[in-house]
Amino acid sequence: MTCPSCGAVAKPAAAWCGQCHASFVAASPVPAGRWAPAATSPVVVPVHSRWRGGPTSFGPVGRVSWTVAVLLVAAFALFSMDPFFIVIWIGVVGPVLLRSVWKRARIS
Repeated sequence: MTCPSCGAVAKPAAAWCGQCHASFVAASPVPAGRWAPAATSPVVVPVHSRWRGGPTSFGPVGRVSWTVAVLLVAAFALFSMDPFFIVIWIGVVGPVLLRSVWKRARIS
């Protein structure tokens, strides 16, 4: 058997040319003027929520609990009158925690 692309000699039972890797098996032709049908798969639309709990997010009870806890520590920081604690907690840690707790999470 000879390769139709490069003319190399191949075994009679070969499916590919050993030199140019051309296929010996004829592909099924696509009807003229039409595209081959694409494989269809179900489209999953992601759902994001701040209130519904998901596998990686808090539900409303967890989010409100975290918010109350952050605000209690912020009140403690203000009543302690320690400037370092106030700046660190109210200026850095509190906002970062609240932003991560209240960000929209993917539910499905």
